[in-house]
Amino acid sequence: MDVALAHVEAALQFDPSGLFSNGRYAICSPEKFNYYLVGEIIREEFPEWAEDVLPPKEDIPPFKNISLDGIPVTEDLGVTYRSFRECIVDLVRQLRVEVLREAEAKNTE
Repeated sequence: MDVALAHVEAALQFDPSGLFSNGRYAICSPEKFNYYLVGEIIREEFPEWAEDVLPPKEDIPPFKNISLDGIPVTEDLGVTYRSFRECIVDLVRQLRVEVLREAEAKNTE
């Protein structure tokens, strides 16, 4: 889901009566997540990189699930979310590119 799309839809469907969530939305997936799950996704999708950037599993303390109610965004505005896994994979791909760029820049100095 694109946050910009949610803003546009909210503007287009503005309802001064306040029927749409009183005009306030938490633009977040209703899918529960925690930081341990982030590590697991990175380990599964990028095992070679995970060894260098993540602590060993046994060193990670337990985390509580984080959950926010993003359902009004889908119901009122008609937008959908990408899966948590897809977001983490996309983020890590972008971070890896940036880390490589920074390393190359340091090597050319």
